[in-house]
Amino acid sequence: MDKPALGTILFVDDEPSLREIGRTMLSCLGFETIVAANGQECLDVVDEMKNSIDLIILDLVMPGLDGQSTLEELRRRNIKVPVVLTTGFSLNDLRGRPDNLHLAQAVITKPFDMDRLKKVIAQVLPGRFPTSGCRSSSL
Repeated sequence: MDKPALGTILFVDDEPSLREIGRTMLSCLGFETIVAANGQECLDVVDEMKNSIDLIILDLVMPGLDGQSTLEELRRRNIKVPVVLTTGFSLNDLRGRPDNLHLAQAVITKPFDMDRLKKVIAQVLPGRFPTSGCRSSSL
């Protein structure tokens, strides 16, 4: 019998391979995972399932509605789901941006491995510390 999921995470990235790796890593950590390819898909999923989503992991740089605009729209709609932004930029590069990154609960830089992802989730979702019997993967 499968263990119940630790929660539901919406993973948003425009790169198909990264979405699949993200889904695999999160599932391995014990979370039900929904994926979206862009900011608009993210907003659509949240509109449909906002009471079921425990965390959104959102790529900052995507074509169309980027992560920053998506995050701002989530907060404008008064969606309280915690958000972790992912980015290929270094944190030093982000510090100079005028964006409202403070609207997110955390920022994680790519590439990240299973241990880093687990630590960030544990910080954002206390009490649901993910345990993993999976091999270490990287995104």
